[in-house]
Amino acid sequence: MPVLVFAESIEGKFHKPAFEVISYAYDTAKLLNTSVVALTIGDVSSDELQKLSKYGAQTILVAKDARLKDFNTQAYTSTFQQGIERSGATVIVMSSSFNVKSIAPRLSARIKAGLITQVID
Repeated sequence: MPVLVFAESIEGKFHKPAFEVISYAYDTAKLLNTSVVALTIGDVSSDELQKLSKYGAQTILVAKDARLKDFNTQAYTSTFQQGIERSGATVIVMSSSFNVKSIAPRLSARIKAGLITQVID
């Protein structure tokens, strides 16, 4: 079962927090002897997506839909849940952005999983 990580983009670009969280997921996956699956939502170029691989993402799931253009808590939560189901992930890693703080508790309740926030390594 892979580690699923949310690679959040802003206007189609990844920034430092996305790379940090993928690196952390990669270290976690190594401890668990598994792989890293990155999920990103929105329109991101293939050049940007390739950057995720450099930080440890072996598989990249891209959710593109006109309804996801602007942040919507319910839509993003549903999309993330589909990513979990598709990847079979049992460990999920997210950054501590405003959007994630809205998604994580809802996702935790939907999949009946524990949630640990504000973890610093």
